[in-house]
Amino acid sequence: MPATRKTTSINGIFSGKELRDVAVHIPRRLAEASGPIFDVEETRQLRMLLNKLLEAIDNANAKTAENMKG
Repeated sequence: MPATRKTTSINGIFSGKELRDVAVHIPRRLAEASGPIFDVEETRQLRMLLNKLLEAIDNANAKTAENMKG
């Protein structure tokens, strides 16, 4: 991997809220890193899809926690 690339390692299990706290910055970081690759509508769609993904993660985590209890 080139030395200029940043990598992140995620270890352990994160809650949906923890993932949301990280993911909420993704659209802004994408815009900063890549310039104006998305127009306003594409940015709106990206945000909607990220929110949908985060909701699915929250639901899956809640279901897993529920299954672990009983």
